Amino acid sequence: MFYPVPDVYAGFTLLKKVKEIDLIVVDLDENCTDCLDFIYFINSSKMYKKKMVVLACKEQLEKLNFLKQSEAVQVLIKPFSPSLLVSNNYQYLKPEVT
Repeated sequence: MFYPVPDVYAGFTLLKKVKEIDLIVVDLDENCTDCLDFIYFINSSKMYKKKMVVLACKEQLEKLNFLKQSEAVQVLIKPFSPSLLVSNNYQYLKPEVT
């Protein structure tokens, strides 16, 4: 199941409600500080820690230095291929059962 959220606050709320989230994709945008706080929270939390993909442009990489040692975080540089996102994280994507 895919749960798109419009902002970081909605992401926090969804994370607390939905326990079966396997992969979080964070797109660093104009609200970069909020996104970085969310990434830091997820990465440092024992209760909410999940596999995470961060979409960032080259100029934002310096802000992500705190993630270098984290095996649970993958950083993809924009622009990127959607097929790369899927192939690198296929094991976290469960097909919907209808």
